[in-house]
Amino acid sequence: MTRPPTNVRISIRQAGSAAAFVPDPNQVVQTDDFIFFSNLLPRDVAVLFDGNALVTVQARDESSAFQVAQSGNHVVSSSDTTIRAATIGVADQLVRILPGQPISFDPVTITAGQFLRWENDTDVPQTLVSATPGAPFPTSPVPSMNWSGIAQFPTAGTFNYHALSDSAAQGVVTVTAAAVGGANG
Repeated sequence: MTRPPTNVRISIRQAGSAAAFVPDPNQVVQTDDFIFFSNLLPRDVAVLFDGNALVTVQARDESSAFQVAQSGNHVVSSSDTTIRAATIGVADQLVRILPGQPISFDPVTITAGQFLRWENDTDVPQTLVSATPGAPFPTSPVPSMNWSGIAQFPTAGTFNYHALSDSAAQGVVTVTAAAVGGANG
C-alpha cells in the first residue's frame, strides 16, 4: 500500500515509574515519513536516533519533524539513560487488514533487503501462514487491533502466504534482486 508521507509522533513521557520514548501505537512508520518528538517531561531531552545525536527537545515542547529515509528497526533513545529507549520498525511498504471488509492481500513487489509491514486494524486475531518454508513472515498471531509485524526480505523470490482464519485470503510478495551496489533499504 503506497501512501503519501505522514507525520508520526513519538512522545517522551512518564510511563509507569520511569520516563520513556512512546511511539503512537496507531501510526505506522514507513520510509519517507516524518517523525517528531513531543516532550511531556519537565526537563530538556537530548534525542539519539540509532545512537547518533538528532535533536534536543525543550521541556514540554515539540521538535521539528525529521524524515526517515532508511527502513528497518531503529532505536530512539537519549543520552539521559534514565529514559527508556524504544525501537520503531520502519517499513518500505505496508499490507493492511481493514475492519468491516473481507480479508484480502494486494500483491506486493519490493527489492531484496527491504522491509514489509503487515497491520491488522480489526479486533479479530489473524495469523499469517507462509507457503514458502523459511520465508520471513511475522510468526506471531495478530492478537488485537493495531497489531503490526515487520519482516525483512533479504533475497529475491516469490513468497506466497495466506491468513490462517481464511485460506482463501491469499497474498504474494515478489522480491526482486537488489541493484548492483547494494540492497535498497
